[in-house]
Amino acid sequence: MAFSICLLSWSATEYRNQINAADQLINLQASIRWGTNFLLKAHNTSSNTLYTQVGDANRDHQCWERPEDMDTPPTLYKITSSSPGTEPAAEAAAALAAASIVFKGVDSNYSALLLNHSKSVDKYRGSYQGSCPFYCSYSGYQDELLWGAVWLYKASGDNAYLNYASNNEGWSQAANEFSGLLYTRDSSNLQYATSASMILLVYSNILTAARVNGVQCGSVNFSTSKIKDFAKSQVDYILGNNPMKMSYMVGFGSKYPTQLHHRGASLPSIYNHSAKIGCNDGYSTWYTSSKPNPNTHVGAIVGGPNSNDQFTDSRTDYSHLEPTTYINAAFVGSVAALIGQSKEENILFTLADV
Repeated sequence: MAFSICLLSWSATEYRNQINAADQLINLQASIRWGTNFLLKAHNTSSNTLYTQVGDANRDHQCWERPEDMDTPPTLYKITSSSPGTEPAAEAAAALAAASIVFKGVDSNYSALLLNHSKSVDKYRGSYQGSCPFYCSYSGYQDELLWGAVWLYKASGDNAYLNYASNNEGWSQAANEFSGLLYTRDSSNLQYATSASMILLVYSNILTAARVNGVQCGSVNFSTSKIKDFAKSQVDYILGNNPMKMSYMVGFGSKYPTQLHHRGASLPSIYNHSAKIGCNDGYSTWYTSSKPNPNTHVGAIVGGPNSNDQFTDSRTDYSHLEPTTYINAAFVGSVAALIGQSKEENILFTLADV
């Protein structure tokens, strides 16, 4: 959640004018505020405590039921001074700091609140690996610390954060989740494609602002236009320009996934089926059904195709059919950049015609 909020906040600051011109800035700010409110509540009990998970994930995964019907234990997990977790704490700090920039000229009191929490949420060093209950992919916390420091510097202007990031940028472990990659792994690969396209588009803007025409990689020069074109190809691929002619965004285009791996989408609404759907009933009746989901989760981007560019629309295939907030969050930045680019090109074409 923190990473998603941070990406959305980055898009809101990087492409504010473009998003505002598309009449979506208020909606984007509302989405960010929803997430930051959640993070604030997770940190409000004590500056030394951050709640990191709600629910027993092992028990939850044994059930396929609607949120309204959930009766599994709402177990709370937290990090404290005695059981630290730098990874989620630093990521939360980055999200709160980035969001504080978004609201600086909109709601100054809320912006200041976010920044204050951001400064205090990550006090104790220690890997989350030892206390993480579930979803514990681990690559060290150095990347989160750099990420958090950079956003804290941008939000506060405090050079201590900039010095920290500058002095530690040479860490031997590469943060390769933000590489310019096209295919990283079979499971939910579009999370890497969306984040890569967002980063490349931001980077091309930086090069343009610095009046640098591209970057040299070995004997090859990648111009800013080539970088943008590659990033755009990722967006186009996701929206249907691919071998399957499949839009991987639900509800977009004429052909898109109909069996999203998502409980709320795959189970009938309480308005159409008011009776409780039990833990096992959801699996036996709806999870294994070959019928399309009764609810269309418009806008959700799924994990995407496999390594052979093939895609089977089956909700049991969670690696390729499950949507995530961080896939969509990165996609927002890419689309916002391309909207701006499209408008600039239209202006140039109009001037050329004149």
